[in-house]
Amino acid sequence: SLSDNTAGGAGLIVQRSSEIRQLRKADSQAKQKAKEKLQVSETPKNDAISSVSSNRAAVSSNTLMVQGLPNSTTEHMLRVLFEQFAGFEHSYIEKGKTGTAFVTFHAVAQATVALKGLQGFRLNPTHTLALSYAI
Repeated sequence: SLSDNTAGGAGLIVQRSSEIRQLRKADSQAKQKAKEKLQVSETPKNDAISSVSSNRAAVSSNTLMVQGLPNSTTEHMLRVLFEQFAGFEHSYIEKGKTGTAFVTFHAVAQATVALKGLQGFRLNPTHTLALSYAI
């Protein structure tokens, strides 16, 4: 369809890969999920939950470790998935660790929004993202 195409340099139409479309869809769904979680997190918490949250904040980082990626994941795919989150700086695929990448944001709060938005997200039937703070 026309929405699956993008204008190329000399007036050409270039077909987007299905993986890019899938990552864009994943990003859109992750943003919605993050927005919903943010609304839920604004509700009052009991002391036990607050204490766990504050302990977790002590080990937070502006860099996330992303696991569960397909072997075919490229740097470009990671950018497409994460650049829609505010504060995205860069990403790289860990050499020698299949399915592992690192994504850096300007601030811890921005990394946290991305972590909450994409945690447990299913890229496809066999790959589910697992995100954690890189320490």
